[in-house]
Amino acid sequence: MEIEIDLTQDVPPIALLQPNDFRSFKIVATGDRERLATAIQSIGRAAGEDAFVEPAALRRLAGDLGRDPGWSESLDRMVAYAAEHGWVSDDGAVRAHVEWR
Repeated sequence: MEIEIDLTQDVPPIALLQPNDFRSFKIVATGDRERLATAIQSIGRAAGEDAFVEPAALRRLAGDLGRDPGWSESLDRMVAYAAEHGWVSDDGAVRAHVEWR
């Protein structure tokens, strides 16, 4: 699962790519690094070289797929796996590595 953010745009679009890939999770960003923290406020928060994304935001970004019970169950399993490895914050947000292109 990948979140794509184009920080070269005035209003950076945020898109969920590969929504059925629950084995990887990252943010792929293009543009000015200084804009990331502001751009992702609607889905989570920046944290150094990483970011924390709220599971509810992933459901919103997934659109109709986010309301599918099977998809939602898979997301819950991904979050549980991340929690077992210390990749979930106290408020339930999931850590995502940020890749710059």
